[in-house]
Amino acid sequence: MLNIFGKASSINVRKVLWTCVELNLPFEREDWGSGFRSAQTPEFLALNPNALVPVIKDGDFVLWESNTIIRYLASRYGGAQLYPADAFGRARVDQWIDWQATGAFVAGAQFSLADIPVGLSVNRWFGTPFEHPHLPAVAAYFERLAERPGFAVHCANGTP
Repeated sequence: MLNIFGKASSINVRKVLWTCVELNLPFEREDWGSGFRSAQTPEFLALNPNALVPVIKDGDFVLWESNTIIRYLASRYGGAQLYPADAFGRARVDQWIDWQATGAFVAGAQFSLADIPVGLSVNRWFGTPFEHPHLPAVAAYFERLAERPGFAVHCANGTP
């Protein structure tokens, strides 16, 4: 049985729920996040160190990030009608999924292309004038990105 951790009022959780319905995929959902069980607990942080919903558990496999989850579900559970197998069709779907996304060395131990869009989003988040919660892992990640030569040139919100 697929387990979904997150409150149904979250737009990101709803992406996963809707995908499950389209795939006729049974699931159990637990309320986690603001107003429900805290995502800051050690139990939840063991599932997602970013303390965000949704998270799925498919057997022993744990996955977080809503867009990654819906891609996984379509790939694993026969969703070719939603997520084409051919490169052109899949790229077209991915293009729109990624256009919608704003994110979370993200793909592994080394800097990768994934860090460029995520790093720019983190930069925007830090630059947006509101009170930011203390997120030490995000701050440390941002400091690592700041050591990259392209960051110094292009990460200042488009200003020199």
